[in-house]
Amino acid sequence: MNRYRYRRIVWYGCVLGQSVGDRRCCRKSPIPSELVTYARTVLRTAFALTRRRTGLVFCVRMQLHSADPTYTRSERARDNFRLAAKLSIGFVAILWLIPLLGWDLELERFGVRPRQWLGLPGILVAPLLHAGFIHLIANTLPLLVLGTTMLHLYPTAAFRVLSAVYLGPGIAVWLLARDGNHVGASGLVYGLVSYIFVAGLIRRDRRAIAASLLVAFMYGTLVWGVLPIRNGVSWETHLAAALIGASMAIALRHADIPPRTRYSWEGETDDDPDETKTPIAIVGQAIEASVPATELIAGTPPAGPKSRG
Repeated sequence: MNRYRYRRIVWYGCVLGQSVGDRRCCRKSPIPSELVTYARTVLRTAFALTRRRTGLVFCVRMQLHSADPTYTRSERARDNFRLAAKLSIGFVAILWLIPLLGWDLELERFGVRPRQWLGLPGILVAPLLHAGFIHLIANTLPLLVLGTTMLHLYPTAAFRVLSAVYLGPGIAVWLLARDGNHVGASGLVYGLVSYIFVAGLIRRDRRAIAASLLVAFMYGTLVWGVLPIRNGVSWETHLAAALIGASMAIALRHADIPPRTRYSWEGETDDDPDETKTPIAIVGQAIEASVPATELIAGTPPAGPKSRG
């Protein structure tokens, strides 16, 4: 059998096997029980051969992992979500207290002023200052949503990412931006949007993908803020924060990966080094294939006792 046909058969087997892997799904599915059994057989064989044939690695990488319900629905997970929401609300409350307590003090003058020594303190305080209440209102809801999402889904990486998107844009603006006074927490918004969106693209976690789609739906129009098309908008801050967030998502792609759901047919190993005799489990019975595994996959489903899986 040629390699292209072999890959195509294994790919179909992986997709079908992943769809019918859950027994609860099999009971509700109109797929015949013989086809379910055969799909599981193909999937087990594909997993066994993946370790020896590097060309089949893509078969495993195409899967989207579901987080273990005992982890996502636990009391600890709910407590973490409440804590993430409280921290986000607390930070937003601080942003509102500053202009209320500093009424008529013109605190926004302490923003980042590029290449001026007086503008260096703005790297620390500029994200806490805003040009007016309209500016503050525009950043309030995104900070609540994105902050809660970041702290809940990525608790390990959250504080490193928040530190980077808090200080990094200010440093970049002081070094490279045009003259002016740059203030506002929009750098945090752009950094968090970028991190959550890119993390969903490069991870095989359904929760990360869902968060990425939600962020793209709610704040996709923010992409125009990184372009110099509006006067009075610090697009340099937005662009620097977006780049920092994306780079942090790539660098921390292996952090905060939740335990995934494992099915009964996973973890089965093939200890026989001879590919011409591959042990294949079918409905609880071990059958030793007398033909190569590739021919078994390409041929008709092996005969065996009928079962609904």
